[in-house]
Amino acid sequence: MITPSMFLLGVLLPALVAGLAIVLAVVPARPASERGERRRAWAVPLGLGAATLVGHWGVTGLPSVPPAESTQWLFVIAAAATALGLAEALRPVSFGWTWALRSVVVVSALALLLRPILRSTWGPIEGPLMVAALAIGASASWAILDRLADRARGPGFPLALSVLAGGGAVAVGLSGSQLVAQLAGALAAALGAAASVAWLSPGLAWSRSAAAVPALVLPALWVEGRFYSELPWSSLALLALAPGFALAGAVGPLGRLGPRAGALAQAGLTSLPVAAAVALALPASSPFGL
Repeated sequence: MITPSMFLLGVLLPALVAGLAIVLAVVPARPASERGERRRAWAVPLGLGAATLVGHWGVTGLPSVPPAESTQWLFVIAAAATALGLAEALRPVSFGWTWALRSVVVVSALALLLRPILRSTWGPIEGPLMVAALAIGASASWAILDRLADRARGPGFPLALSVLAGGGAVAVGLSGSQLVAQLAGALAAALGAAASVAWLSPGLAWSRSAAAVPALVLPALWVEGRFYSELPWSSLALLALAPGFALAGAVGPLGRLGPRAGALAQAGLTSLPVAAAVALALPASSPFGL
C-alpha cells in the first residue's frame, strides 16, 4: 500500500526535482553563449538522476553498504547512470571511448543485479551469455535514445519516456513487484515533470547526456521485474522495443511536425508496445491469473 509519505517522497518530490532541473536547463545564459548549452547538458542528467535517487529513497530508504538485495542495487545503478551522464556532459570523449565506458557500466550493472541468480542458478556458460545478451539489448536501446535526444525537440523526449516508464511500472506491478513498480513510477513522475516544463519551451534541444539515466535505469527495472517477479519475456521485449517506436515519431514525415505535435506523436507510438506489454502481463496478476 502506498502511504502519503511514500507518495510525497516517491512521486511528488522526484517530479519537483526534475522539473526544477529542466527550468535551470531552459533559462537562457547571460550573455548568450555556449555556457547555456553546457548547463543544459549537465542539468538534465543531474536532475533526472537526483529525482530517481530521491524516489528510491522515498520508496525503499537508503541501501545498505554493500547492498543486501537486488532492489538495493537499483539505487547504485541510478547513481552510476547519473555520474555517467554528468561525465558525458562535462568531459565528452570520442565515440569509441564513450561506448567502451557505457559497455562496462551496463555489463557491471546487470552482473550486480543478477548476482544471486548467477551464483545459484545459471552455469558458467549460461550466465555470461545471458548477461551479454541483455547488455546488447540495453546498449541498443541506449543508442536509440541517443538518436531520439538528437531528433526530439521540446517535450517529445521526456514525454515518450514518461509513457514508457509509467506503462512499464504498470506491467511490472501486475507481474508481482509493487516495489519495482513504485521505483519505475518515480522515474515516470520525474520525466512527466520534465515534459511539462519542456512543453512551455518547445524549442528546447536535448543532449545525449540526457539519455543516460533512463537508458540505464529502465532496463535494470525491467530485468528486475523479469528475473525476480513474473514479468513475461514478451513484455520485457516490448518494453525494450518501445524507444524505437518513439524514434519513429521523430523521423520521416512525423519528424516534420511541430515540437508539441511531434511530442504527442512520439508518445502515442510509444504507447503501442507499452500497452501490449501491460496486456501480456495481465495473466501474471492475481485477479487475472489462470
